[in-house]
Amino acid sequence: MENAIWPWFDGQYKVHCNNYEAFRRISGWKDCIPHGVYSMPDGSIEWDVIIPEQHVQKARQVLGLDAQSQTPRLPRKPTKGRNDLCDLKSPLSPSNRR
Repeated sequence: MENAIWPWFDGQYKVHCNNYEAFRRISGWKDCIPHGVYSMPDGSIEWDVIIPEQHVQKARQVLGLDAQSQTPRLPRKPTKGRNDLCDLKSPLSPSNRR
């Protein structure tokens, strides 16, 4: 997979690095969290880092991505509706509240 950045969750972004030096630099920034290591079939290793929104432009520069380009979004699974997470039957779901 190519280097990429995409929205992750609540103002966080996921950065995919196929270069260890870029991964090391980005994961060393404040509030950045290493998130995954992938051993690819061709023998290469790639990494993911979760970063706050304020580091997105700096991460784009480190990865050599065009600052104006739209980064690819991962395909999302279609949702059943607004309360589809409530189907998990957690103690916090509306059907279990009193």
